[in-house]
Amino acid sequence: VASGQHEEFVLGLGADRFVDYTKAPVEQEVRDADLLFDNVAGPEAHRLLPVLRRGGRVVPAYLGDYRPERAAELGIVLHEGWQVRSSGSDLADLAELLADGRVRVALDSVYPLREAAAAHRRGELGHLQGKIVLRVAD
Repeated sequence: VASGQHEEFVLGLGADRFVDYTKAPVEQEVRDADLLFDNVAGPEAHRLLPVLRRGGRVVPAYLGDYRPERAAELGIVLHEGWQVRSSGSDLADLAELLADGRVRVALDSVYPLREAAAAHRRGELGHLQGKIVLRVAD
């Protein structure tokens, strides 16, 4: 799910289907999803609960109003307040996934450290297609 300008990018990441939220509400276009990883959340997040199948899971990146009682009624598992903690073995597993191409990192742009202010401005513009990287050394 993204705006239409990102369709090629999203499909290139391996998505089976693209939904342009500027053309129709997501909750009208998607049904029976197993997982919702919500990068927006916010006060209207609960409207996305019906896109999930019973037993589906919501993993929000930010706080949102998911109405836990409604999620429970729908049989949806809500993972709020989670944190990522790394370990040496996790990082080794991730390195293997990256090396063999099963996981790809999307980069929007790369800036030398001395241009950190420009990188920050790029982030403020929004609509990124990947991460912004600050290169510490050449």
